[in-house]
Amino acid sequence: MENTKMKKLFSLLIVFSLISYGVLFANPFSEENAVQPVQITTINNISYESSLASFAQQPKDCLKISFGSKDEEVGGVDQDPDHYTGGLPYSFLPQSDGSVWILDSVNSCLKHFNSAGKFISKISLPTSTANKKVLYKDFSSAPDGGFYLYSGLDGSVLHIASDGKILSVTKGLDGTLRLGTTPQGNLLVENPNQTGVIKLNPQGKVIGKFPNEYNLSTYCDSNGNPYGIKGDNDQSTVLYKVNSSAPTKENILASFTIDVFPGQTVHYVSRKVIGTDSQGNVYLELVACDNSGNLYVNRDYKISPTGEVLSTLDFIYPPSVDSPDVPKHSMVTPDGKIMTITADTKSYGFVTYTFP
Repeated sequence: MENTKMKKLFSLLIVFSLISYGVLFANPFSEENAVQPVQITTINNISYESSLASFAQQPKDCLKISFGSKDEEVGGVDQDPDHYTGGLPYSFLPQSDGSVWILDSVNSCLKHFNSAGKFISKISLPTSTANKKVLYKDFSSAPDGGFYLYSGLDGSVLHIASDGKILSVTKGLDGTLRLGTTPQGNLLVENPNQTGVIKLNPQGKVIGKFPNEYNLSTYCDSNGNPYGIKGDNDQSTVLYKVNSSAPTKENILASFTIDVFPGQTVHYVSRKVIGTDSQGNVYLELVACDNSGNLYVNRDYKISPTGEVLSTLDFIYPPSVDSPDVPKHSMVTPDGKIMTITADTKSYGFVTYTFP
């Protein structure tokens, strides 16, 4: 019995000794275990968590176009004395040969520039008159080299030929946010005032309606089914597509959860589908920050049509002056790069990011 008591006492002494040396239990208030202060790096007036800033991809200048009213320029603040626009083009459309079409809203025309920023051609659009003001806010491709255009002040969508001739006009679409085109040449219209996303044929007839409860986009799969993004909370996100419009049938493709950042509350502040490439892959952009507005996640995803994550890209925003609420700050090029607008007081242009 005496021997047993001695063993227990000896064991207790060992435990107390280990505790005193901090071996069994770490001191939660020690410097080593305290939550470390957030390290912030500011780039182009945006605050990034420093580890993100250290490895995220910097923007690569693509092309730059001067503001002005000449063919080789695009309209800016000085060309818009009545302030009907935000003082720069509202939308753009990358092409497979590296060129880009730009919706020059100030000068009421579509302009085509090559990959070096050299002017190629333009399509003049109906301009404002004393009785009717016109403001084109988005556009997308249409069959046979034509385009679909959204006229924001009168809520109409125009289908024009490659020479600018108006082929059809669909009215009653006030509040439209974005346009997109299906592989079949039909038009997708994101319009919360209607039902969400509306599908029109080239003649302007409604051929489908998709409820937009969860941020359905105007980007679609090879069959013309729109992709969307939703989240039950600010920590998780789901990419899905709608396979039919009546009734709506959803197909979940991929799920995403914010990485854990010890001691910090980080939540999604932006989640959106930003485009598709020529191979049918879909691209997603997720942005998350803490309660002070510091960015912890600034990432684009390249995802296969079946939902497999093929690649990710963390990026740094380009410098830019204040801009209007343009429908598409970034778009996906046909070969899978990310193309983003940038501007200063003298010029408008683009930067690109390349997936690893």
